[in-house]
Amino acid sequence: MKAVKKAVILAGGLGTRFLPATLGVPKELFPIGDKPILFYHFEECVNSGITDVCIVLNKGKSSIDGFIHPNKELLDILEYDNKNNYLDEYKNVMSKLNITVLIQEKPLGTADAVYTAKDWVNGDPFVVINGDDMFLCDKPATKQLIEMYNKTGESTLLFKKVENEIINRYGCAKLNKDRTLDEIVEKPSVKEAPSNLASLGRYLLLPQIFDCIKNLKKVGREYRLPDAINIFCKKQKINCIILDGDYIDCGSKLEFSKGFTKIMMNNPEFGKDYINFIKDIAKNL
Repeated sequence: MKAVKKAVILAGGLGTRFLPATLGVPKELFPIGDKPILFYHFEECVNSGITDVCIVLNKGKSSIDGFIHPNKELLDILEYDNKNNYLDEYKNVMSKLNITVLIQEKPLGTADAVYTAKDWVNGDPFVVINGDDMFLCDKPATKQLIEMYNKTGESTLLFKKVENEIINRYGCAKLNKDRTLDEIVEKPSVKEAPSNLASLGRYLLLPQIFDCIKNLKKVGREYRLPDAINIFCKKQKINCIILDGDYIDCGSKLEFSKGFTKIMMNNPEFGKDYINFIKDIAKNL
Protein backbone atom coordinates (compact mmCIF):
# COMPACT_ATOMS: atom_id res chain seq x y z
CA MET A 1 0.00 0.00 0.00
CA LYS A 2 1.46 3.33 -1.09
CA ALA A 3 1.73 6.15 1.43
CA VAL A 4 -0.30 9.29 0.73
CA LYS A 5 2.15 12.10 0.01
CA LYS A 6 0.33 14.06 -2.71
CA ALA A 7 -2.50 16.61 -2.68
CA VAL A 8 -4.30 18.36 -5.53
CA ILE A 9 -5.71 21.78 -4.63
CA LEU A 10 -8.56 22.94 -6.87
CA ALA A 11 -8.23 26.69 -7.31
CA GLY A 12 -9.68 27.22 -10.77
CA GLY A 13 -13.06 28.64 -9.75
CA LEU A 14 -14.16 32.02 -11.07
CA GLY A 15 -15.14 33.42 -7.65
CA THR A 16 -18.35 34.94 -9.01
CA ARG A 17 -20.01 35.15 -5.58
CA PHE A 18 -17.26 37.55 -4.45
CA LEU A 19 -17.31 39.90 -7.43
CA PRO A 20 -16.05 42.55 -7.93
CA ALA A 21 -13.22 41.72 -5.47
CA THR A 22 -12.22 38.62 -7.43
CA LEU A 23 -11.64 40.66 -10.58
CA GLY A 24 -8.27 41.56 -9.07
CA VAL A 25 -7.57 39.05 -6.31
CA PRO A 26 -8.27 35.29 -6.48
CA LYS A 27 -10.51 34.16 -3.65
CA GLU A 28 -7.82 31.69 -2.54
CA LEU A 29 -5.64 34.68 -1.61
CA PHE A 30 -8.30 36.41 0.49
CA PRO A 31 -6.94 36.72 4.04
CA ILE A 32 -8.67 35.01 6.93
CA GLY A 33 -7.02 36.57 9.93
CA ASP A 34 -3.45 37.28 8.88
CA LYS A 35 -3.00 34.52 6.27
CA PRO A 36 -4.61 33.80 2.88
CA ILE A 37 -6.91 30.80 2.50
CA LEU A 38 -4.37 29.03 0.28
CA PHE A 39 -1.71 29.19 2.98
CA TYR A 40 -4.00 27.42 5.44
CA HIS A 41 -4.24 24.61 2.87
CA PHE A 42 -0.44 24.47 2.66
CA GLU A 43 -0.21 24.28 6.46
CA GLU A 44 -2.79 21.50 6.53
CA CYS A 45 -0.77 19.54 3.98
CA VAL A 46 2.49 19.91 5.92
CA ASN A 47 0.80 18.95 9.20
CA SER A 48 -0.70 15.86 7.52
CA GLY A 49 2.55 14.52 6.08
CA ILE A 50 1.91 15.67 2.50
CA THR A 51 5.13 16.56 0.67
CA ASP A 52 3.94 17.22 -2.92
CA VAL A 53 1.18 19.63 -3.86
CA CYS A 54 -0.33 20.38 -7.28
CA ILE A 55 -2.46 23.51 -7.61
CA VAL A 56 -4.88 23.55 -10.55
CA LEU A 57 -5.65 27.12 -11.67
CA ASN A 58 -7.52 28.83 -14.47
CA LYS A 59 -5.65 31.15 -16.81
CA GLY A 60 -6.62 34.29 -14.92
CA LYS A 61 -4.96 33.47 -11.59
CA SER A 62 -1.31 34.23 -12.21
CA SER A 63 -1.14 36.08 -8.88
CA ILE A 64 -1.35 32.72 -7.10
CA ASP A 65 1.84 31.70 -8.84
CA GLY A 66 3.27 35.00 -7.57
CA PHE A 67 2.34 34.02 -4.02
CA ILE A 68 4.14 30.71 -4.40
CA HIS A 69 7.17 32.30 -6.07
CA PRO A 70 7.48 35.80 -4.53
CA ASN A 71 9.04 38.65 -6.44
CA LYS A 72 12.79 38.70 -5.77
CA GLU A 73 12.85 42.49 -5.66
CA LEU A 74 10.29 42.45 -2.83
CA LEU A 75 12.34 39.87 -0.93
CA ASP A 76 15.47 42.00 -1.35
CA ILE A 77 13.64 45.05 0.05
CA LEU A 78 12.42 43.09 3.06
CA GLU A 79 15.93 41.86 3.71
CA TYR A 80 17.36 45.37 3.38
CA ASP A 81 14.75 46.70 5.85
CA ASN A 82 15.38 43.82 8.27
CA LYS A 83 11.79 42.63 7.87
CA ASN A 84 12.53 39.09 6.73
CA ASN A 85 11.11 37.80 10.01
CA TYR A 86 7.62 38.61 8.69
CA LEU A 87 8.07 35.71 6.29
CA ASP A 88 9.49 33.17 8.75
CA GLU A 89 6.24 31.20 9.01
CA TYR A 90 5.73 31.33 5.24
CA LYS A 91 9.26 30.13 4.51
CA ASN A 92 9.04 27.33 7.06
CA VAL A 93 5.88 25.88 5.48
CA MET A 94 6.92 26.41 1.86
CA SER A 95 10.31 24.78 2.40
CA LYS A 96 8.53 21.52 3.24
CA LEU A 97 6.44 21.31 0.07
CA ASN A 98 7.22 20.59 -3.57
CA ILE A 99 4.60 22.70 -5.36
CA THR A 100 3.53 22.33 -8.99
CA VAL A 101 1.13 24.70 -10.75
CA LEU A 102 -1.06 23.40 -13.60
CA ILE A 103 -3.58 25.29 -15.73
CA GLN A 104 -7.09 24.05 -16.42
CA GLU A 105 -7.58 25.26 -19.97
CA LYS A 106 -11.35 25.77 -19.71
CA PRO A 107 -13.70 26.02 -16.69
CA LEU A 108 -15.20 22.56 -17.16
CA GLY A 109 -15.80 21.61 -13.55
CA THR A 110 -14.13 19.85 -10.67
CA ALA A 111 -13.68 16.48 -12.36
CA ASP A 112 -11.92 18.09 -15.30
CA ALA A 113 -9.69 20.03 -12.89
CA VAL A 114 -8.70 16.81 -11.12
CA TYR A 115 -8.07 15.11 -14.48
CA THR A 116 -5.67 17.93 -15.35
CA ALA A 117 -3.40 16.52 -12.61
CA LYS A 118 -3.54 12.90 -13.86
CA ASP A 119 0.05 12.75 -15.12
CA TRP A 120 1.32 14.55 -12.01
CA VAL A 121 -0.46 12.06 -9.72
CA ASN A 122 1.35 9.30 -11.63
CA GLY A 123 -0.59 6.38 -10.21
CA ASP A 124 -0.36 7.35 -6.54
CA PRO A 125 -3.17 7.84 -4.00
CA PHE A 126 -3.87 11.53 -3.47
CA VAL A 127 -5.98 14.00 -1.54
CA VAL A 128 -8.25 16.52 -3.27
CA ILE A 129 -8.60 19.87 -1.50
CA ASN A 130 -11.34 22.22 -2.62
CA GLY A 131 -9.90 25.73 -2.52
CA ASP A 132 -13.18 27.06 -1.06
CA ASP A 133 -13.19 24.85 2.01
CA MET A 134 -11.31 25.32 5.27
CA PHE A 135 -11.32 23.37 8.50
CA LEU A 136 -10.49 24.28 12.07
CA CYS A 137 -9.45 20.99 13.65
CA ASP A 138 -7.07 19.81 16.34
CA LYS A 139 -6.17 17.02 13.91
CA PRO A 140 -6.00 18.32 10.30
CA ALA A 141 -8.84 17.19 8.05
CA THR A 142 -6.40 15.70 5.55
CA LYS A 143 -4.72 13.73 8.31
CA GLN A 144 -8.10 12.35 9.37
CA LEU A 145 -8.56 11.01 5.83
CA ILE A 146 -5.05 9.58 5.68
CA GLU A 147 -5.43 7.74 8.97
CA MET A 148 -8.51 5.91 7.65
CA TYR A 149 -6.71 5.12 4.39
CA ASN A 150 -3.77 3.71 6.34
CA LYS A 151 -6.18 1.27 8.02
CA THR A 152 -8.01 0.17 4.86
CA GLY A 153 -6.01 1.09 1.75
CA GLU A 154 -9.27 2.44 0.31
CA SER A 155 -10.56 5.78 -0.89
CA THR A 156 -12.08 7.89 1.87
CA LEU A 157 -14.42 10.89 1.86
CA LEU A 158 -15.08 13.45 4.57
CA PHE A 159 -18.61 14.34 5.67
CA LYS A 160 -20.26 16.54 8.26
CA LYS A 161 -23.54 16.08 10.08
CA VAL A 162 -25.82 19.04 9.36
CA GLU A 163 -29.34 20.03 10.33
CA ASN A 164 -31.91 18.24 8.18
CA GLU A 165 -33.39 21.48 6.87
CA ILE A 166 -30.14 22.59 5.21
CA ILE A 167 -29.02 19.28 3.64
CA ASN A 168 -30.37 20.57 0.30
CA ARG A 169 -27.36 22.90 0.11
CA TYR A 170 -24.90 19.99 -0.11
CA GLY A 171 -24.05 16.75 -1.75
CA CYS A 172 -25.56 14.16 0.58
CA ALA A 173 -24.20 10.71 1.46
CA LYS A 174 -26.29 7.61 0.81
CA LEU A 175 -24.56 4.82 2.72
CA ASN A 176 -24.44 1.06 2.43
CA LYS A 177 -25.11 -1.12 5.49
CA ASP A 178 -21.35 -1.28 6.19
CA ARG A 179 -21.20 2.54 6.22
CA THR A 180 -19.32 2.71 2.92
CA LEU A 181 -20.54 5.07 0.21
CA ASP A 182 -23.38 3.99 -2.06
CA GLU A 183 -23.92 7.38 -3.70
CA ILE A 184 -23.53 11.13 -3.32
CA VAL A 185 -26.95 12.65 -3.95
CA GLU A 186 -26.45 16.22 -5.15
CA LYS A 187 -28.54 18.78 -3.23
CA PRO A 188 -31.57 16.57 -2.51
CA SER A 189 -34.82 17.96 -1.20
CA VAL A 190 -35.16 17.71 2.56
CA LYS A 191 -37.81 14.98 2.19
CA GLU A 192 -35.74 12.90 -0.25
CA ALA A 193 -32.34 13.22 1.46
CA PRO A 194 -30.98 9.75 2.35
CA SER A 195 -29.08 11.09 5.38
CA ASN A 196 -27.95 14.29 7.09
CA LEU A 197 -24.31 13.75 6.06
CA ALA A 198 -23.05 16.61 3.91
CA SER A 199 -20.10 16.07 1.60
CA LEU A 200 -17.17 18.41 2.27
CA GLY A 201 -14.28 19.52 0.09
CA ARG A 202 -11.81 16.81 1.08
CA TYR A 203 -11.43 13.50 -0.73
CA LEU A 204 -8.72 10.85 -0.55
CA LEU A 205 -8.83 9.00 -3.85
CA LEU A 206 -7.06 6.10 -5.48
CA PRO A 207 -5.74 6.79 -9.01
CA GLN A 208 -8.41 4.57 -10.60
CA ILE A 209 -10.72 7.57 -10.23
CA PHE A 210 -9.25 8.90 -13.48
CA ASP A 211 -10.85 6.03 -15.44
CA CYS A 212 -14.21 7.08 -14.01
CA ILE A 213 -13.62 10.74 -14.88
CA LYS A 214 -12.66 9.85 -18.45
CA ASN A 215 -16.12 8.39 -19.13
CA LEU A 216 -18.19 11.15 -17.51
CA LYS A 217 -20.96 13.06 -19.18
CA LYS A 218 -21.32 16.81 -18.69
CA VAL A 219 -23.94 18.28 -16.41
CA GLY A 220 -24.57 21.65 -18.00
CA ARG A 221 -21.09 22.78 -19.03
CA GLU A 222 -19.21 20.89 -16.32
CA TYR A 223 -17.83 17.48 -15.43
CA ARG A 224 -18.52 16.98 -11.73
CA LEU A 225 -16.20 15.07 -9.42
CA PRO A 226 -19.06 13.63 -7.29
CA ASP A 227 -20.43 11.98 -10.46
CA ALA A 228 -17.08 10.24 -10.99
CA ILE A 229 -17.04 9.20 -7.33
CA ASN A 230 -20.51 7.67 -7.77
CA ILE A 231 -19.14 5.52 -10.61
CA PHE A 232 -16.05 4.60 -8.63
CA CYS A 233 -17.92 3.45 -5.50
CA LYS A 234 -19.74 0.81 -7.57
CA LYS A 235 -16.35 -0.73 -8.41
CA GLN A 236 -14.38 -0.27 -5.19
CA LYS A 237 -15.23 0.59 -1.61
CA ILE A 238 -15.17 4.22 -0.56
CA ASN A 239 -15.13 4.81 3.18
CA CYS A 240 -16.95 7.72 4.81
CA ILE A 241 -15.72 9.48 7.93
CA ILE A 242 -17.30 12.28 9.97
CA LEU A 243 -15.29 15.46 10.40
CA ASP A 244 -13.81 15.95 13.84
CA GLY A 245 -13.64 19.73 13.90
CA ASP A 246 -15.20 22.86 12.44
CA TYR A 247 -15.92 23.53 8.76
CA ILE A 248 -15.75 26.93 7.02
CA ASP A 249 -17.32 27.37 3.58
CA CYS A 250 -15.15 30.14 2.14
CA GLY A 251 -17.31 30.22 -0.99
CA SER A 252 -20.09 31.95 0.96
CA LYS A 253 -19.75 35.60 2.01
CA LEU A 254 -21.50 35.00 5.32
CA GLU A 255 -19.58 31.82 6.18
CA PHE A 256 -16.32 33.46 5.11
CA SER A 257 -17.04 36.29 7.57
CA LYS A 258 -17.84 33.81 10.34
CA GLY A 259 -14.60 31.97 9.65
CA PHE A 260 -12.63 35.21 9.75
CA THR A 261 -14.12 35.99 13.16
CA LYS A 262 -13.40 32.52 14.56
CA ILE A 263 -9.77 32.66 13.52
CA MET A 264 -9.29 36.21 14.75
CA MET A 265 -10.74 35.32 18.15
CA ASN A 266 -8.21 32.48 18.49
CA ASN A 267 -5.21 34.49 17.33
CA PRO A 268 -2.54 34.33 20.07
CA GLU A 269 -1.33 37.87 19.33
CA PHE A 270 -4.55 39.89 19.27
CA GLY A 271 -7.38 37.41 19.92
CA LYS A 272 -8.26 38.89 23.33
CA ASP A 273 -8.48 42.41 21.92
CA TYR A 274 -10.65 41.16 19.08
CA ILE A 275 -13.02 39.40 21.50
CA ASN A 276 -13.34 42.62 23.52
CA PHE A 277 -14.08 44.46 20.27
CA ILE A 278 -16.88 42.00 19.47
CA LYS A 279 -18.29 42.36 22.99
CA ASP A 280 -18.34 46.15 22.64
CA ILE A 281 -20.25 45.89 19.39
CA ALA A 282 -22.70 43.36 20.86
CA LYS A 283 -23.60 45.77 23.67
CA ASN A 284 -25.26 48.06 21.13
CA LEU A 285 -27.28 45.37 19.36
